[in-house]
Amino acid sequence: MKARWALEASGLSLLVLLPFFDQLLFPGSTILLHERLALSNPIGGILIDLVVFAGIGLCALYLASRLGPFTRQLAEGCLVGFVLWASLFCAVSILILIPTATQEGVDHALSGPPPFLLHLHSIISRVSISFPMLFTAFAVVLPRIVHKLARVLRYGIAAFGFCAIWIVPELFYLAFGLHPVHSFDHSAQVASSSSSQRIVWVLFDELSYDLAFEHQPAGEQFPRLQKLHSQSISLANVRPLAFKTEQIIPSLLAGRELEDIRSKSTGSMLYLDPVRHQWLNYDPTATLFGMAHAQGWNPGVVGWYNAYCRIFVNVLTACTWRPGIQEQIPLDRIGASRNISVAANSLVVPRYLFDLFFWHLEDNRSEILNENLADYQELMASSRLLLQNDRIHFVFLHLPVPHPPGLYNRTTHQLCACGNYIDNLALADVTLGQLLDQVDRMPDRDRTTVIVSSDHSWRVPLWNQTEFWTPEEAQVSQGRFDERPVFMVHFPGQTTGSSVPQAMPELVEHDLIASMLEGKVNSPDTFDAALQKAATGTH
Repeated sequence: MKARWALEASGLSLLVLLPFFDQLLFPGSTILLHERLALSNPIGGILIDLVVFAGIGLCALYLASRLGPFTRQLAEGCLVGFVLWASLFCAVSILILIPTATQEGVDHALSGPPPFLLHLHSIISRVSISFPMLFTAFAVVLPRIVHKLARVLRYGIAAFGFCAIWIVPELFYLAFGLHPVHSFDHSAQVASSSSSQRIVWVLFDELSYDLAFEHQPAGEQFPRLQKLHSQSISLANVRPLAFKTEQIIPSLLAGRELEDIRSKSTGSMLYLDPVRHQWLNYDPTATLFGMAHAQGWNPGVVGWYNAYCRIFVNVLTACTWRPGIQEQIPLDRIGASRNISVAANSLVVPRYLFDLFFWHLEDNRSEILNENLADYQELMASSRLLLQNDRIHFVFLHLPVPHPPGLYNRTTHQLCACGNYIDNLALADVTLGQLLDQVDRMPDRDRTTVIVSSDHSWRVPLWNQTEFWTPEEAQVSQGRFDERPVFMVHFPGQTTGSSVPQAMPELVEHDLIASMLEGKVNSPDTFDAALQKAATGTH
């Protein structure tokens, strides 16, 4: 009997804690691609919680066995209610991880879970205390039914307790077997770039071609974007590769469409080869960064979201990366951190559950906005430093604007935990001006080609389902999703621009930039020839 109590206590402990780290256990998850992998403190806290919760459960079962009949009856009702609530909470948390189907009128899969699941998850969270209270009352009114239900559920959680055999070792591996790759700069140890030219590629996440250049929101001009557009060659009708940053950028860099990607347990990237139907390792040497490294450009990256410093560590000369909060595990979102001790992390879930059961939960929206703001500020500081480094001749800057939620007040021209996508468009314009000013102050400004692009456009079907959606965004978008991202190239000394109206697959951007790295494209005339070659698929 005591052995079964241990299994029941272990199963209940896993059931309660699983929703806070389940994303790390799914073999097809991409979560580790966006993690710094310094998980020893947060996961160490979870391991302590597993032991403590199991110990509390074991003590509770022992004490319940020594209660009088009526008191034990009430305890069974409370247990039934708690187990049912924990099971629902866990099940919905797992369902949220399952990729969603495409929506009508959207060609690419949305990256967020269905709204009804999020709503259901919120409801289950809010009624947490109600389940034990309700079934405790049922135990008085319907004692035999509740007793039978308690027996079934106890056998169920005892069976679930066997999952500790594989979950606990996996948690130990995540806590102590992974090692983060930090930001680095090896430019002082390498020879000066062999190229006399410089390429600065600025990728603004979620920048819409339509709103930036064709249908600006009322009262907005975006003068820096407009000026560069008037002095650049622009692709006005790019067909995006996909809907997600994590899929688009690795595809662009590799020059092939990666239809499906996932993370290995080490945090490295796998992709599904459509010909061989096998999961293969993503090869950083067979990318634009690998080409730039081989050609002596000394590539450097300031990146957001994708784990550039880990995936491309062997081909980059310098790298700074911020993972963002878009793919955080729930444990992070409720207060866990790599910057606090294991003991402090072990208190995060108990504190959250206490607040949940006593309706003390607070809205963490401001915390999310503040973290996004910190990402932007750090990446901008790193971008300025990288642009000042005259040994880095291929510069890639992936910045988190105008990606929602808002970071800027375009009326006061101040960064803030406020605003919306329109404000972030204004911030992207200001950001471009600051970066171009930095480029103009460099001695090699007359040899610098500037590329401005975006991975995808403003994903209206995704954001209009979130809490961050505003009436102004609804008015500006009018429910319409113009999927065209931005791609424009400004060559040194170029004073006039042109726009290419033909539909172009986004992968042509890879071929064009590869030609620049090879020295084949260095002017508007050579660009036009390379574009036609790339568009027809001849190499």
